Amino acid sequence: MKTIGIDIGGTQLRVATLDEEFKIVDVFKTTNDHSLTCEENCDKLIDFINSQDEEFRVIGIGCPDPLDIKRGMVVNPPNLVGWDNFEIVKYFESKTGLATWLNNDANVAGLSEALLGGKVGFLFLDKDGMPEVAMHWQHRMKRAVNRYN
Repeated sequence: MKTIGIDIGGTQLRVATLDEEFKIVDVFKTTNDHSLTCEENCDKLIDFINSQDEEFRVIGIGCPDPLDIKRGMVVNPPNLVGWDNFEIVKYFESKTGLATWLNNDANVAGLSEALLGGKVGFLFLDKDGMPEVAMHWQHRMKRAVNRYN
């Protein structure tokens, strides 16, 4: 059975369906519309998932911190306005019937890099040796360039 990976971001929401070898089969992208509730934004992803003529085994969600991973909750990330205390795992499980897990987006990127051996993108480490995804690294570089120009 296939797997679903979700990336929750401040400006975009993404779903990827992955085959048994974790190769991307299909991708759906949409904006994180700040005029909508977190439920309404997630419903766009859920509609895509439920429209697939596939059987899925699990949903994995990567989301910016702070999170309460044990409770499956988005606590109050500064770039996710209106998502405070949203029980995202329960929401996805109730709407899709699929087991769902949540973790920090950087943790998910690091785990993917370790398990799939660089097949999913680049892994950069910050000054403390913690993994950063390429997008975060790109933003850090832009800030550094702007700071010194």
